[in-house]
Amino acid sequence: MNMIGTQNIETKRCLLRRIRPEDYKMMYENWAKYESVCRYFPFDPIEEITVYREKVRNWSKNYESDTYFHWVIESKENQQLIGTINLGNLEASCHMSDTAQYAVLRQDYDALTSSADQQDDTPASLP
Repeated sequence: MNMIGTQNIETKRCLLRRIRPEDYKMMYENWAKYESVCRYFPFDPIEEITVYREKVRNWSKNYESDTYFHWVIESKENQQLIGTINLGNLEASCHMSDTAQYAVLRQDYDALTSSADQQDDTPASLP
């Protein structure tokens, strides 16, 4: 496993990129406040946007580490943030992560996982 930190990953429809502090509003409005999205996360829905703003600010500070892997998923069609994905508990010695978490807006899940488009949505560029 190359410890290169969070690098952009681009597909035909999406850009996976680093979270920026100013992303907190869209992330909060699109998924962080909804129980249906946060149900399987180790945190409850966020009730106060100011709490989420601080959480996002802290995440964005972690990018200084080459062992931090946390992306926001941005739709290329409309630049909307439609989800996040991150890796945790990295084990460099055996080249694996035992935890991966993601959140995707329900209305976008089918579009992202459509079996008809899977072959067309392979990464266009990797670092």
